Amino acid sequence: MFLKRDLFTKPIYFIFLIFFSRVLAAINPPPTIMVQDASYRPLKMAIPFIEGDDPEIQAFRNTVYDLLEFTGVFSKVSEKVYENLVIPPQSAYGSSVQIAKSFSEFKQLGIETLLNLKVVFEINKKIRIRAKAFDLIGSAEILYKEYLIEKRDDFVKVAKKVLDEIHFFYLGTKGVFSTQIVFIGKKTKDSQKQVYTCDVTGSNLKQLTFGNAIHLSPSWSPDGNKILFTSFIKNNPDLYMLDTNSSKASVLSEYSGINSGGVFSPDGQYLIYTASNSGAASLYAMDPINKKRSPLTTKKSLYVDADFTKDGEQLTYVSSEFGNPHILKAKIEKTDKPIPNHIKLTDIKRLTHVGWYNTMPRWSPNAKEIVYASFDRADNRFDLFIMNEDGTNKRRLTLNSGNNEAPTWSPNGRIIMFHSDRDNNKKVKYLYIMNKDGTKQIKIDTTGLYAAELPRWGF
Repeated sequence: MFLKRDLFTKPIYFIFLIFFSRVLAAINPPPTIMVQDASYRPLKMAIPFIEGDDPEIQAFRNTVYDLLEFTGVFSKVSEKVYENLVIPPQSAYGSSVQIAKSFSEFKQLGIETLLNLKVVFEINKKIRIRAKAFDLIGSAEILYKEYLIEKRDDFVKVAKKVLDEIHFFYLGTKGVFSTQIVFIGKKTKDSQKQVYTCDVTGSNLKQLTFGNAIHLSPSWSPDGNKILFTSFIKNNPDLYMLDTNSSKASVLSEYSGINSGGVFSPDGQYLIYTASNSGAASLYAMDPINKKRSPLTTKKSLYVDADFTKDGEQLTYVSSEFGNPHILKAKIEKTDKPIPNHIKLTDIKRLTHVGWYNTMPRWSPNAKEIVYASFDRADNRFDLFIMNEDGTNKRRLTLNSGNNEAPTWSPNGRIIMFHSDRDNNKKVKYLYIMNKDGTKQIKIDTTGLYAAELPRWGF
């Protein structure tokens, strides 16, 4: 079970946020952290300094620790490792020079990042949290921020913001808590499948579609302002685009038969989706503005589950042209023709040769790996696998745990979210996360929904 402490399950409301930041010049340049490299290991973080006048401040520290490894970038260092080095609270917020006197001793223990916390319960019953972080690799203070909140329930939100700030320093990109997940969920057993969004821990749930119709296959636009999805509201699987700011949805493709699996190109100029075509299910490119479309595949086979590399130069998809569904990749070649006729698929290569049904391939953010689902007839279930971008070095990520499908990568390439029915005798799906190597598989059960499936991580 994930994050069952009451601290995480109560409604969270931010009343006010006092924001200021300073980054001191480092003696050495900030380290270059490549979190998608195979050799990468999480940075070791310790939280030795904490001030406050209430015993429940320990809850805030525990909140940060609970979320640390969720990022895939940091790991907790046990307090026992450095208990003899802890500076007394009265000096923990002295000058940077005073605190820096102990940097070398912490660094000798293998600690790379220090996070100091101070919690003050003010006269007006509000809570002020001060967070200071130090990079021991570059010997620099990298974060100094204050947050003003109304109640302890807000600890989790502050913890997420603090960790994302530190994440940004090391990687220059958003942390996982600053991103959103779009997925399909059901409130009750008898509810219809609707489009929802939430953050990576399952909190901040928002329902985007309503009515008595099934909704499927959601995905984000690059700027996060649009969501593509398929709806049966007209008793046909039609492709829609929803504006996340206005919550208004408009139909893009409602041809008879399939209109599904839409994904935006990374530049947002066009999208690719699956549509019926003379007895086949073909890939089409579409201009989302004028809704004109052009076929990318012409064989009478199944073509589904398209996914772009982050640079928009390659596409992976599923095809049945070799018999059973297998995963292919292709280069995207652009021509001088107007959108959507300006692209064609070239240098097509087959990536899988085994597996009865291979599906849902997803590029890693650095385009070096592809995660996908494959049905094993001997085991009678779907499991998740990962392979190099050329189809080599296939590794199994899930085993003996129900059906596991619909993988999606975190923006930093360290975490994979997916859905699984492992807890319900193949009846109800829930969201899970795991490290990219398949370790630490954790159920996300804080959405409050009856079921959740088909997640897509925001850009």
